[in-house]
Amino acid sequence: MLKQIIDLLPVRVFWKDLNSNYLGCNKIFAQDAGLNTPEEVMGKNGQQFYWGEHAVRYKQVDDEVIRTGRSKLNYIEKLASENGSIHWVKTSKAPLTDSKGNIRGVLGMYQDITEKKKMEEDLKQSLGEFRLFFEQDLTGNFVSSTDGKLLNCNPAYLKIMGFKTKKEALNYDLTNLYCDKHTREHIVSKLKKNKKIVNFKYEMFRLDGSKINLVANIFGMYNQQNELEQIHGYMYDITEHNKAQNKIRQLSKAMEQSPAAIIITDKAGRIEYVNAKFTEFTGYTEEDVAGRTPAVLKSGHTSPAEYELLWQTIRKGRQWTGEFYNKRKDGTTYWESAMISPLRNSKGTITHFLAIKEDITERKKMEKELVLAKEKAEESDRLKTAFLNTMSHELRTPLNAIIGFSGLIDEQTSTKDLLTYIEYINHSGDHLLKIIESVFQFSNIEAGIEKIDRSEIRISELFSYLESLFIKEQNLRNKMHIHFSINKIQESLTIQSDPDKISQILTNLLTNALKYTERGSIELGCKTENETDIVFYVKDTGIGIPDHMLNTVFEHFRKVNETASIPTQHDGIGLGLSISKKLAELMGGRLWVQSQIEGGSTFFLKYPNVVEN
Repeated sequence: MLKQIIDLLPVRVFWKDLNSNYLGCNKIFAQDAGLNTPEEVMGKNGQQFYWGEHAVRYKQVDDEVIRTGRSKLNYIEKLASENGSIHWVKTSKAPLTDSKGNIRGVLGMYQDITEKKKMEEDLKQSLGEFRLFFEQDLTGNFVSSTDGKLLNCNPAYLKIMGFKTKKEALNYDLTNLYCDKHTREHIVSKLKKNKKIVNFKYEMFRLDGSKINLVANIFGMYNQQNELEQIHGYMYDITEHNKAQNKIRQLSKAMEQSPAAIIITDKAGRIEYVNAKFTEFTGYTEEDVAGRTPAVLKSGHTSPAEYELLWQTIRKGRQWTGEFYNKRKDGTTYWESAMISPLRNSKGTITHFLAIKEDITERKKMEKELVLAKEKAEESDRLKTAFLNTMSHELRTPLNAIIGFSGLIDEQTSTKDLLTYIEYINHSGDHLLKIIESVFQFSNIEAGIEKIDRSEIRISELFSYLESLFIKEQNLRNKMHIHFSINKIQESLTIQSDPDKISQILTNLLTNALKYTERGSIELGCKTENETDIVFYVKDTGIGIPDHMLNTVFEHFRKVNETASIPTQHDGIGLGLSISKKLAELMGGRLWVQSQIEGGSTFFLKYPNVVEN
């Protein structure tokens, strides 16, 4: 955008590095150089153009400005044209500094005043030619008395000041048009001392009351006694120029202080400008990325096809909006939203691309958290529904058995049937009690009131107890064909723990193994580790657990048979493994599983504080 404004200025503008190599220019300068675009000027030095024989002289001025840090303004010099003719130009050069005030080169501009120079020379030859120059010059020329009365002027002066005729201007009191009433006095005082005033800037009112900015070269005309008699001058209306300069400053300030990162690239995507917010977002300074493409920010997240669509859009002159997952200079990544638009010159040709970007990392994080919270809420709702359905089924089954078999008992019931019914009732009662106890125990654990009562446990005795329970459960489930084995251990091996809870965890693991194993074997064992820890394990050849559920099975109300590839006839409310894992952690241990579909499972319980008597 700044470059477009510079292209619209009526003067030639260029900027060079410390070695007087051109860094850039506006379009009219490139045309003066015999080239089509400013990009063709970049990187060349003066000796590569048709004015090469004057390049040394031009560089001397560059070096002086760089060395002293002072501008050299409005000096007149000769400029050879491409066809060999000589042009007169008025040139100004100033130091080009970076954001820290370090001089990085020279900023220059010049205005072709060949015609004016020629007229000034012709003026010396003939008063008639002077009059022609005076009348036709586009500069506002004027002659006035020391007291402010206008004595003569040209049409350009009338146009600048808003007079319709010279007569109207000659009869008007010019002192009323000075914005500062002391300006006239200042001009007279200066001329009496210095004979002339160069590049004098001041403000005046036009006849319609509007304010204009002027710059003038003013000369004094003196009598034989060296007394100031008349004031001659020529002036330029720089109001629009000042507005353009102010607009440039405002736009520059707006871009620098923008809360969004701004990047301007050439047509090939090479970076020419970035603002302070870009550096804040990415860690890259303007020097880091100058001449490079925004690909320096790529993290590999965006596909080549998406980039191709982006370029197709902006090259057609349309705006593109989207998001990038980019990488900062320090390697960290961030999300940004981007709006990329083409910039056109006065002929409508695309010359640059403007990207306005905003860091949306926190927003994306919040969006992700909201999605996860929504999914978690939906999952919680699903689990609650599944739990209620399961509880309804699990409670109804033993209750129906208890009520049903109780109703069958009467005076006519034989002793054999009575014993069978009582066995079913007791089994159903035990099952119902276990369900209720599991729910209460889970509630106690969640509330943090579950107690651990530690005592010495002999592992051999624990395994004997577990074996008797397993055989009983095996018989109830009619799975005596499943081979059960216990890994032999040292008789003296003991641990300090809660015997009920260790037994509960291992019983649950054995019951689950039996529940999900239809053929093969189940093994219970343990081994010491690091001389201080013991690792229990229950290994089966059952249906196995899919990879995505290896952690899920330890969540409350979750069961292996949730997946469609696993049979759903297995009972349970999905609390056994959850309670077991929490109890293991309460006692300072850890519970985990290794498994694969149709390849069986092995559950491990690691527990510290082994004691060997």
